[in-house]
Amino acid sequence: MHPKGAVYFVETITDFFSGAQFARLTELDEATGTLVNAIALPNSTTQLTNNECINGNNQTSSFPPQVGPPMVDEAGTVRLQVAVTQYAADGSVCGHQAISSSTTLSLLQVPLSGASGFVTVQTLGAGGFDVVDIPTAVPAETIPDGAGGVLAGWTYTTSGSSTLETRVSRLSPAGNAQYTLPFAGGWFFPNESMVLGENGVAFATDSQQVVSFDLVSGSLRWVWQSAAGMIRLNASLSDGGLAALDSGSHVVLISANGVESQTQVDLIGAQYHSVGIWKGQLHDGNLAMMMAPILIRRFQSGLLLKAVVRPLEAEKFPSSRCLFLLIQATAVARLVC
Repeated sequence: MHPKGAVYFVETITDFFSGAQFARLTELDEATGTLVNAIALPNSTTQLTNNECINGNNQTSSFPPQVGPPMVDEAGTVRLQVAVTQYAADGSVCGHQAISSSTTLSLLQVPLSGASGFVTVQTLGAGGFDVVDIPTAVPAETIPDGAGGVLAGWTYTTSGSSTLETRVSRLSPAGNAQYTLPFAGGWFFPNESMVLGENGVAFATDSQQVVSFDLVSGSLRWVWQSAAGMIRLNASLSDGGLAALDSGSHVVLISANGVESQTQVDLIGAQYHSVGIWKGQLHDGNLAMMMAPILIRRFQSGLLLKAVVRPLEAEKFPSSRCLFLLIQATAVARLVC
């Protein structure tokens, strides 16, 4: 969603006559669904020359690039990671191939006003006879860094081996940097793997462990291992901690020091509803909503204000390590700390 009332998404278009495919970033009017704008994305290409030891057996093909999920920042700028690969193989020397490959990972930026453009995040390449290990970049999630820049998550991989490196590139007015996170399998959830925290830190997950890392140096502050299976990040807390969901859709609270909360919060089938609010069901079958203070709401720790209880409305309960449960059927409020 966009501040000006627009919806952005990436779609692949197939030409009816030629069968050629290309991708574009599409903008639709939120109210009417009509097309407002479409930005064509550059295609990747493969060029084979004298293929299979046959002189003149040349083939050229193109296909849509790999992309990450679009993001919209508070200023209304839309950003999208795009990875384009140019691959060429020449079989003039029978039994061998002269390989040339280049992958450019870029960040498409579409400001609220003004021209759009690409910023290079990383360029990878390889060349030579019978090259096997060809590096490529697989885009993942992009989030704001809280200082006018972005964190772009992506996976470094090679075609001839099982190498997978989970990387984060920070592009900011103060300069660019790149970090490698200790996730052996790359980004498990490419669309929702990072959350911005407070005090110059960010959180990331590969679905089994959560890390907190420094935005300036990239150094790890702590690593938390899940004991309950798959983990998805939801929101950072105002005290520097993190809220996440485990494989059973139970809410997990992790402190600013990487310690899991001892509070048992069983909101079965929890779904993120809006800013700091989850919906789900309690063990007694009642519907419930839960609220935890998150980054954009900075409450003074320990300050407790009066809350008016109403069915299915979670009041703002300013306690930095408490959750507020509201049961629809009985309209009973529970404060869980």
